[in-house]
Amino acid sequence: MTLTLPTIVSCVRILLAPLVYLLIVSESSSAWQWAAIVFFIGGISDYADGWLARKRGEVTSFGVFFDPLADKILVSAAFFGFAEAEVLPLWPVLIIIVRDVITTLLRSYADDIGHPVITSRSAKAKTFLQMCFIVWLIGLAWLGSAKFSFSNELRHLLYSEYTYYGIIALTGYTVWTGIEYLWVNRHAVRRFISIDCAEYSSEWIVTGFGIGHAPFMPGTFGSLAALGLTLFTQSHEIFFLLAIIGIIIGLLAIPNTERKYGSDSSIIIIDECVGIWIILAWPYVPIDIFWCIVGFALFRLFDVLKPPPISWANRKNGAYWVIFDDVLAAFAVILILHCLYISAMFFPLVKAFLFK
Repeated sequence: MTLTLPTIVSCVRILLAPLVYLLIVSESSSAWQWAAIVFFIGGISDYADGWLARKRGEVTSFGVFFDPLADKILVSAAFFGFAEAEVLPLWPVLIIIVRDVITTLLRSYADDIGHPVITSRSAKAKTFLQMCFIVWLIGLAWLGSAKFSFSNELRHLLYSEYTYYGIIALTGYTVWTGIEYLWVNRHAVRRFISIDCAEYSSEWIVTGFGIGHAPFMPGTFGSLAALGLTLFTQSHEIFFLLAIIGIIIGLLAIPNTERKYGSDSSIIIIDECVGIWIILAWPYVPIDIFWCIVGFALFRLFDVLKPPPISWANRKNGAYWVIFDDVLAAFAVILILHCLYISAMFFPLVKAFLFK
């Protein structure tokens, strides 16, 4: 997990992913043009990080894993954006994402046990075809927006029978490469099922499916991932449910990971996710971009500085305290946000500033 220039380039591709999603779902012709540019930059960075790693002699096992992971995140963001914009049906997108999650977890497990997976040419071709399909859709939207702006006519142009059968064919090929991937690496699959399922399942959960292994600021990346769910739902009830589930699973899974990596290891980020979800579950503060940014910034501030009583909880050992200090930070943020929101209701100047 050494921080190198190629790794930084891969991180940039991950940071571009939510921007691609937001540009695609904005339903604006100019946004589609920017989406094409941003996705093109992401595609170039995919070539650049590999070239830099070879040129600088910085090819690492982490980089070999992280590079395709960044590709998958960028492609997934674009696919979800198309599904949200009603250009693609959701079900094939979900199948593609699930396949990539399974193979990424298998690769992480195989690397950890010292038996790197074998990646076939068909799997590499799959990523290339997915990127080509996305570029084709964005390019078609860019050209069509000059004639139709963003309207039902443009959506009809994009969601044609060619698009439908194209995504079906791409989904079928993606599933096939996933089956081939599991078969070629069946030794790792068998060992995982028979020996290591409980241990590694716990680790994947508490590390946010690998986000906690980020070479720097894993807590920040974990919080951003938790906040990213607001792209798909603004329901306080859903975030309340996620927080409860996260607490229960965290209490069960954290002890296994602590035995391997130490007490309250930095790779454990489920507590940061729970904290963000608690903030989003508070029903008296709206879930919009302004309040999310303020809430996120305050939560990271409290989580890093750890003022009392958060510092007191952080000194304790055990899964309960790993989560509890972030719960305290979340409630401190809720108190501040709620005071800001109430003051906005009674003081016109504050309201004009917060809701301008």
